[in-house]
Amino acid sequence: MPKPSRLQRFHFNIRKNGNLLIDRDGVLLPDIGDAIAEALLCAQLQRAPSQGGGSGRKLFEIMDNNGKLLATVPID
Repeated sequence: MPKPSRLQRFHFNIRKNGNLLIDRDGVLLPDIGDAIAEALLCAQLQRAPSQGGGSGRKLFEIMDNNGKLLATVPID
C-alpha cells in the first residue's frame, strides 16, 4: 500500500530583467515534479495572450519553503 504523500510548500517567484516578484504564499504540492509541472502549465498560460511582447527572459524560480532554489522554468 502506497504511503500518503506529504505536501510541501513551493514558491513560484518570477524573475525578469533583474527584477524579482516574490511569491510569499506558495502552493502545497506533493513533490518538485508536480511543482515543475504546475510552473510549465502556468508558463503556457502566461505566453498565450502576448506572443512576442517585451524584451528579456522571464523565469519562474521554484523555491522550497526554506528559500532554496530548486528549479527554474522559462515563461517566455
